[in-house]
Amino acid sequence: MKQKIRFLIAALCLLAFGYVSGRNRLWLGLLVILCRLLGLRRLPWLMPFTLISCFTLGPMPGFVTNHWPAWETVAAAKFDENLMAHPSLQFLSLLLRIALWLGLCRLVWMRSRGSKLLLLHAALLLLLVGLGWATTQLPTVPATMAYSLSLGFSATFFFLCYLVLEKPRPTVPEVVTLGVVPFFEASVIPRPVLDISPQPDFASLDQRCLKLTLGMVALVLFGDTLNRVMLGLPVLGYSVDLPGGPLPGLGDSGLSSNLFLVYSRTKLVLAIVWSSFYRITNHFSLFAFIEACYLLLGYDVPARFRLPLRANSFGEFYNAIMPYYVMMVNRIYLYPIFSWLRTLGWSKRRAYDVALALGLFFGGAVTHILRDVHLVPLMGSLAYLQRSLATDFLYLSVLFVAIRLLTLPPTLQRLPGPCKFLLWLLVYSFVLLCRMGGLFTDLRERLAFMARLFFGA
Repeated sequence: MKQKIRFLIAALCLLAFGYVSGRNRLWLGLLVILCRLLGLRRLPWLMPFTLISCFTLGPMPGFVTNHWPAWETVAAAKFDENLMAHPSLQFLSLLLRIALWLGLCRLVWMRSRGSKLLLLHAALLLLLVGLGWATTQLPTVPATMAYSLSLGFSATFFFLCYLVLEKPRPTVPEVVTLGVVPFFEASVIPRPVLDISPQPDFASLDQRCLKLTLGMVALVLFGDTLNRVMLGLPVLGYSVDLPGGPLPGLGDSGLSSNLFLVYSRTKLVLAIVWSSFYRITNHFSLFAFIEACYLLLGYDVPARFRLPLRANSFGEFYNAIMPYYVMMVNRIYLYPIFSWLRTLGWSKRRAYDVALALGLFFGGAVTHILRDVHLVPLMGSLAYLQRSLATDFLYLSVLFVAIRLLTLPPTLQRLPGPCKFLLWLLVYSFVLLCRMGGLFTDLRERLAFMARLFFGA
């Protein structure tokens, strides 16, 4: 009886978590609970529900993209919206994606680990170029099919990289099971290990799910409520007047020197710091939701999402707020580059520094390209890649310097946890400032904004 009550409370908390975090996660949480009630826990058994989510929620269910407009808006503007949402197109797109996975796995079977990753990234580049051509040159039906295929393939690209690294000669069932990822994996960043098995005991896992979801519901509600207050938006129908007026919504306005005509430098600094903290709560809500779904299905996944209150370096802080992303960068980019440089006779220190810089650049650039691939039909492949790389260069260069060099001196390592968190949040805010506004903010305009923000020039 206690176990049933614990499951019921954990299930309700998961639904509450899905509701407050949005992005169709309430629907995904309902499917997870249904799978638990039906005893469907292993990855192959989740396939029908994954298909249902693909047919009803599109090729990227639960995903958060970096840029507006969302992929649904692009599809409505450039393609036949009804065709894009048609189950037959979604099913055909899924079959084509599985066929593409099988073909790529077959292509890289007999090659080294580094060659496998290079070939997969070359295939991704060809897909992006092909998407830009297809959406401008082909008729509506094949163009819509190419768009749907590209979205689904981009959402699972890193899963494919993990698959060829974990299983040198994957079988067809393994490719299908791991390629059609579970419906609640609403991120381009995979879990650390693809092929995992559920545990027989639910008691401790339901308890962990309950604690995780309760904490995240509180964090998301706090972040969303305070964000509305900061931006001057009503909360439950009531408006809260801040003493100095609302902060600008830099996520919507981007970076522009014209903002200094309306807001003071102090208010803009506060807006940048607040948007950085709000971004952390969004990261946590995404990956913690995935972790909670696994826990409710009986998977003993590691607990990785806690506020970094003890970080003595920016690297530790960054590892804590983005653990899955850091592991992906290490596994797919940093370690292979480091091993290759060591075979060339480079020293460990020099090879690590270069591998870290290149790993951060390629990992960050490819991740952002995958998350915003829905913009290719609007910009074209070449312009999209140029804007992405130009935007990421400054951001990832500053990120490398922060991770590699910024460490608290021994006298400051005794600071209370909240003070450390605030200090690293300020650094993180400056790092994000180098990418805030994304592809739609010109580098010259970004530098002009930063110069005026810091120097008043």
